[in-house]
Amino acid sequence: MTDAMTKTLLDHPGAETFLREFQEEHLSEVEFLLQQRRRLLHGPGAHWTDAEEPETRLARHLAAMRASTEVALGCAREAVASGDDGQFLAGLHVLASLAPHEASIDMLLLSREAALEEVLPAWTEALALALHSEVAECCTRALADGRPQVRAAAATLLGHRREGDPPRLMLLLEDEDGSVRGAAALALARLGHRPALPSIETLLAHSPPEQAEPLARAALLLGSRRALTFCRQFCNSSHPPPALPRLLALAGNAQDLPVLHRLSARPSFAEASLEALGLLGLSAAVPELMSHLEAEDPRHRQSAASALGLLSGAGPGLKVRVVAMEDEEEGHEREQWSTDPRAWRQWWEVHGHRLDGGQRWRHGRRFTLEGCLEELKDPHSPLTVRSRAALELVIHSGRLLDFEPDWPVLRQRESLTRWHTGGGRAGPLTA
Repeated sequence: MTDAMTKTLLDHPGAETFLREFQEEHLSEVEFLLQQRRRLLHGPGAHWTDAEEPETRLARHLAAMRASTEVALGCAREAVASGDDGQFLAGLHVLASLAPHEASIDMLLLSREAALEEVLPAWTEALALALHSEVAECCTRALADGRPQVRAAAATLLGHRREGDPPRLMLLLEDEDGSVRGAAALALARLGHRPALPSIETLLAHSPPEQAEPLARAALLLGSRRALTFCRQFCNSSHPPPALPRLLALAGNAQDLPVLHRLSARPSFAEASLEALGLLGLSAAVPELMSHLEAEDPRHRQSAASALGLLSGAGPGLKVRVVAMEDEEEGHEREQWSTDPRAWRQWWEVHGHRLDGGQRWRHGRRFTLEGCLEELKDPHSPLTVRSRAALELVIHSGRLLDFEPDWPVLRQRESLTRWHTGGGRAGPLTA
C-alpha cells in the first residue's frame, strides 16, 4: 500500500473507528496468546517447545499494533486501567513493548485501583517478555524505588533479561531489605559478574537462615568454593532453611549423604530432604528412600517415590495415572511414581545391581553434563526440571549459562547451542 493510499484511508470519516476496532482485535489476540504461552510453559503435560508458535504470532500482532501506535496505546491504557486480569496483563505487555516509559509501577498504580501486591506479578511477567530497548532503563529506575518489593522485582527482571548494570546492582547488596539483597545477588550471578562473589559470600556467612537460599544459589552460580560449607552449617543447625538441602544435593558431594539422612528423619524437613536424596543420586540412599514409602504422611511417600524414580529411571511399570489436584485443569490426569513399597523392592532386587558403587545416578544413568543438556532440550521436561538442570549445568561445568527456561523458545535454543559449542553469551533480549 502506498503512502498516498494510506493517507486517503486515514482521512476517511470512519478511519478512527476502524483503527480502534482493529487494535482492540490485536489486543484481544495478545491476551489470548500470552495465556496460551503461559499454559505451554507452566501447564501439566504441556510441551514447552510448542510455545514458539504463539510467540511468533504474538510478535506479529505487536508489529501490527506499531503501525498505529497511539491508537494501540490508547486501547492498552484502557485495559490496564479497568480490564480483568488477562486484559490487564495484555495491556501492560503492549505498553512495555511499545512505550516502556508508560509501564512504570507508579504509572500503573495511578491508572488502576489496585494494591502493589496485585500489580507486581503482572508487571514482572509483562516486562520479562517485552522486546524494547528501553525496558532495561525502566527496570533500572525501579532499583531506586522506595518499596523493597519493587526494588527486588526490578533486580530480578534485569538479571532475567541479562541487561543489568553490575555497579548499580552491587549497591543493592547493601540494601536494608534481605529480599532485595538476595534478588540483587542472583541478578549479578546471572550476569556472570564474578567481582560480586566476595560480597555475596560475606552476606551468606552472616545471613539469617530464611535469607540464605538465594545468596547460596548466587554464590554457587559464580563458582564459590565456600558456599557449600555455609550450606552444610545451615543444614546441621536446629532450623535449616527448607531449600538448602536441595542445593547441597545439586552440588553432588557424597559427604553430604549423612546430612540429608538426618534431615529426612525430621517430619518438617522430610519432603525437602527426600527430594534432595533423589537429586544426589547415590544408591546408598535407596534403603532410606524405601523406608519412607511406608511413611504415614502421603506427601512423604510421594517424595520418596519421586526420588527413587529420578535416581533409578525405572520403567513405566512403576508409574501410575492419578486424577489432577483441585488447582489443576479439571478432568486432567497426570502421571506420577508409584508409592507401592513391594513393587519398588521387587524392581530393586532385579535391577539394583546396575546402580551400585559411588557414582551419582540420574534416570538410571550416570550423572553427566550431557544428561543435563538433554533435560534442558527435552520438549517433555517441565519448567521445574529445566530450572534445576540449568543450575546443575553451571555448578558442575564452572561455565556461565545464558539461559532461562521461560525465555522465548528461539532464544532458549540459541543459548543452548551456543553453550554446547563453547560460544559466547546470548546477550540481552532484543526485538
